[in-house]
Amino acid sequence: MSECPFFPKPYKNKASTLLTFLLKRRSWLDGLYERSYKMQTGYVKMPNFDLYVINDTKEVKRMMVDEVREFPKSAFLHELLSPLLGESIFTTNGEVWK
Repeated sequence: MSECPFFPKPYKNKASTLLTFLLKRRSWLDGLYERSYKMQTGYVKMPNFDLYVINDTKEVKRMMVDEVREFPKSAFLHELLSPLLGESIFTTNGEVWK
């Protein structure tokens, strides 16, 4: 049995700037549109930070394993994800990551 994580039903096309802003107030996932889930690399402009979405497995491996020192996780990312993922590859850097 295959399970798919929950995500809001995406809009067919990119929403207007105002609608995107209003949607992202609830969750940044609400601001994504259909193509966001299919593109290999994406960029989402957030009010206080920039978010890059990587869906290409080779690039994920490069960023998370091969060249991990070149792509440190921010304190904000740690604060955001650690309640869900704990001290993991997705939330830590350096010695803690190892």
